Amino acid sequence: MGNETSKLRALWSNFERSIFTGKGIDIGCGGDPVCEDVLQFDQGQGDANRITEYVADRDFDYVYSSHCLEHMHDPVGALAGWWQLVKPGGFLFLIVPDEDLYEQGVWPSRFAPDHKWTFTLSKRNSWSPVSINLIELVFGNLPGSDVVMIELQDAGYDRSIIGVDQTQGPALAQIQCIVRKRD
Repeated sequence: MGNETSKLRALWSNFERSIFTGKGIDIGCGGDPVCEDVLQFDQGQGDANRITEYVADRDFDYVYSSHCLEHMHDPVGALAGWWQLVKPGGFLFLIVPDEDLYEQGVWPSRFAPDHKWTFTLSKRNSWSPVSINLIELVFGNLPGSDVVMIELQDAGYDRSIIGVDQTQGPALAQIQCIVRKRD
C-alpha cells in the first residue's frame, strides 16, 4: 500500500490540508512523507510501538500516520504513545486499511502478510479474528479527544472485483480519522 499519502493529497479538503501547519511528525512515512518539513519517523528511527522512548518532544501540532497502525504489535499502546506527542489543540491524523475493502474477508492478509490487525469503522461483528473497531479504539483510548472526522474512503474502489489489491492503482480502501486534543 505504498504511496497512499501521495494519492490522498489531491483529495484532501482545505480543512484537512490546514492541519499540516506548524510542527508535525509522520509516523511510518516510508518514502512518502505527508509534507516536506515534517519530522519523519520510520523503522530507521526506532520502533513506533514505543515511540515515546525515541521522541522526547511532546508538543507536536499534528501527528500523522498512514497505514502504519496495522503493523504494530500493540495498536492500543502504540496509539496511546502517538497521542502523547500531540500538544493541546493539536491533531492526530490516522489512516488504516478497511478490512472489508483491503483484506476482502481473507486472513492472514494475502496482500500484506506483515499486517497484524484489521480495522473496521463501526461494525460489531467481523469475519476477522484480529479486527479492531476504530471508533471504539479512538473513543476508548484517547483521553481529552474530540473526533473531528472519521470516514470510510473508497474512491475508485470497485466492489465487484475481488481477489485483487485495488490500492496498487488509484483506488482507496481505507478509514481516515482526525482527532483533536482538547486545550
